[in-house]
Amino acid sequence: MIKEETLNKAKVMTISFECITNTDMPWINTATFFTDRGELTIDKNQTEYTYDSTTGFMSIIWKDVYIWDGHKPNYNIPDDFFEHAVLKELEVEDDAPVGYEIRCIHCYVEGKEIIKALEQSYEDCVSREELKKWLDMNFSFGGALRKLELFDRLDKELPSVTPTRKVGKWILNETQGVQAVGYKAYHCSECGREISSKYNGKISLLKEFPYCHCGAKMQEVKE
Repeated sequence: MIKEETLNKAKVMTISFECITNTDMPWINTATFFTDRGELTIDKNQTEYTYDSTTGFMSIIWKDVYIWDGHKPNYNIPDDFFEHAVLKELEVEDDAPVGYEIRCIHCYVEGKEIIKALEQSYEDCVSREELKKWLDMNFSFGGALRKLELFDRLDKELPSVTPTRKVGKWILNETQGVQAVGYKAYHCSECGREISSKYNGKISLLKEFPYCHCGAKMQEVKE
């Protein structure tokens, strides 16, 4: 039972998630974030959500969020708490149905998008600056100019581990096959998944299918 004085919180915060899942219930218990203050778990008092069974897309809003230390809620979350936060994981409820799956596409805190740890290739990542120091100490480059040229290529050609949002478009199938009257078939530019929808224009299609199951945010319809 939360004591009344605890509810005199400094600020009511809201967190929202955009996910792909296979059930019509948001079986999420808590969310864990990496922050400047360490790894912390966030819980909530209210949950609102919508689910599209056709796409598997679920929009979840948590209201009255608080830091949960395993014993009591702490509502006094500073304004800059999530400034450099990274979403580590969503904890699934113990009584979630067998086979339950959920994948977070986007996370927003007070309208600001939060990076997700799973988007980043933490496994076997190397700092460019540390690599340059190591190369400088262990190799002869045949002159300072050659070294600068190599370091310049390293900066330009080695991929960054900074996450980028996956985007795509729905492309009208050249062969429509058998479709109901007024329906058209499209496929995802990123993974090839096919959808069939009653055609009411490009804007309507993007509203009905804003994401593909592969996680791509659909920004265009190509016909």
